[in-house]
Amino acid sequence: MSSTASTRVVASQVAEYAGKHVRVVGAVAAIDDKVVTLKDEQGTAIRVMCSGAPRFNTGTVEVIGTAGDDGSVAEMFTTQFADGFDLGMYREAVMQTQRFQNLYPIQAA
Repeated sequence: MSSTASTRVVASQVAEYAGKHVRVVGAVAAIDDKVVTLKDEQGTAIRVMCSGAPRFNTGTVEVIGTAGDDGSVAEMFTTQFADGFDLGMYREAVMQTQRFQNLYPIQAA
């Protein structure tokens, strides 16, 4: 398995994966130096600890990183999504892949 294999999670699940690599998606809500706050469609905040200056400042992003037990994510990689990305649909897709893991078996260990 690659050292960057990760599990897609929603904001409220990040702390459950403490110490593991996760993928989270959210809209940029605030930036304070190297800490970016993302929010999902339910308004749940995700603090992202960037390794350097954030490479994004608006819109929706996917962050791959290591989950902290406080619900934060230490960034490894970030991808900016196009305008109009549907966070509600994304949440539903994540929940369905978790519900039907036999159909979507790719999960980080």
